[in-house]
Amino acid sequence: MSGLLRSLRRKCRKSPPATPILPLELQFQIIDDFTSDVPTLHDLCRVSRSWAAHAQSILFRSVTIKWHNWLTLLEHLKANPHLGTHVVSLRVWGQIDVIGPALADHMPNLRELDVQDRLFGRIEVVSPAKCASIVRLRLDGRAFADTETMFSFLSRFVHLKSLEISRCPIKEGVPLNAGSMRFKRMLHPPWNLNYLALDEYPQSAIVQWLLSSNEELVVDHLRILARRKDASALNALLRKIGGSIRRLDLPSTFLDPPNTFDPFIFVNPPVYLQGDGTGGYLFSPSLQFLNVGPADMIFTAHCIALEHLTFHERLRGHPILAQLSQLSSTHHSSLSKVSFTIHSDDDCTRIAWNDIDGLLAGNQFPRLERVVFDVLGAELDSGYKAREEGEVRRIIELGMPVLRNRGVLEFF
Repeated sequence: MSGLLRSLRRKCRKSPPATPILPLELQFQIIDDFTSDVPTLHDLCRVSRSWAAHAQSILFRSVTIKWHNWLTLLEHLKANPHLGTHVVSLRVWGQIDVIGPALADHMPNLRELDVQDRLFGRIEVVSPAKCASIVRLRLDGRAFADTETMFSFLSRFVHLKSLEISRCPIKEGVPLNAGSMRFKRMLHPPWNLNYLALDEYPQSAIVQWLLSSNEELVVDHLRILARRKDASALNALLRKIGGSIRRLDLPSTFLDPPNTFDPFIFVNPPVYLQGDGTGGYLFSPSLQFLNVGPADMIFTAHCIALEHLTFHERLRGHPILAQLSQLSSTHHSSLSKVSFTIHSDDDCTRIAWNDIDGLLAGNQFPRLERVVFDVLGAELDSGYKAREEGEVRRIIELGMPVLRNRGVLEFF
């Protein structure tokens, strides 16, 4: 009998519940929440092999390295080859003589390259095959030995989607013969760029290089960071990419010598968006976003898809009325937002707000829903009287009664 009872007790006894284990996919999602917490990611690497592999993929996804640590990084990647496969974005400060072998042998999945400071070294070690995976290239503060070095380097990135070049002077300004075989080997690839940003240095050389090739150049977003008053080269570039561009940002910075640019005077020649210089127009029906810098005049009569128009930086002397009058000459049914940047030391009373109100409230812009004003503080030593933000707002609202009554005016 006692044996039967012991048997029944064993059958009725329940095993303790097992601890539930989350699937690895959910564990990795939790680890992803610590992407910006480097110390925690280092700690997670010690938990298990699977956690270590995932945490390392996050730690090495974006790498910033200075030139004096470059060889140390290479040695680390040689000892741990799997880590280099995680590198997607690389930011390099300083000399890059050894960047070619590193890209080829240790970072096969590199997509973004950001190079800053110092002179380009032995770039002949960088072949097109070694740059094939890179889709975003940013050069800042990087001097080129000559135009051949610059063109040869850029032409190797055949799959670029984003190119940004700023503060990159050329040491020896000896131009190449456009008909030479060396020059033809350095023509830009048939790029299809989502983003192209050019500063004044070396803007002229880059633009001429882009124009010299018959290869197709598609640009979705063009941003000119700074330029001189002569916009003829930019006009030619805009004509080449006019059929594809959706967004155009024009400069807030001019680099002409002092006293040659009066902010109250219309700059000539202006930037033409479609003008070919002979009175004809090149159509740009795809343009949707236009940011206009100080004293620029953009001929937008045929931009039938334009949705957002922004007058950025200072309004002092900006040909706003002329710009809007030219825009209103054609029915722009897509325009839904116009933005202005106002500084508190701008003389708002000199701007014809009533005329602007009449133009924007007209039938030419039936979908206009927002007129936005970003009111900023005064610049130091500007020499102009600063106004209170409330005073600036009252001046604008009194000058634009129709749009005010419609409730489309917004202030920030």
